[in-house]
Amino acid sequence: TLIPILHQKAKRGTPHQAKQAIHCIHAIFNNKEVQLAQIFEPLSRSLNADVPEQLITPLVSLGHISMLAPDQFASPMKSIVANFIVKDLLMNDRVC
Repeated sequence: TLIPILHQKAKRGTPHQAKQAIHCIHAIFNNKEVQLAQIFEPLSRSLNADVPEQLITPLVSLGHISMLAPDQFASPMKSIVANFIVKDLLMNDRVC
């Protein structure tokens, strides 16, 4: 079916593929809340500041999920922004 392909693109595709996969899930499926949660939860747990090249696609997916379903994901996204983006990414010095 289409669901595994869209999930894979949302998790490990290019940023553009991730965006399109999230928007397809939101537009096509009746159980979009469940589908989006199945992507949001593992991505939010797997964010790793030590591997910056693997952050863009997950952050794109998380951002679009939050934008399309703000009532469901506002609280967990606030936690990601405060604890991961601000604390782990922005407040730490990194050697490039």
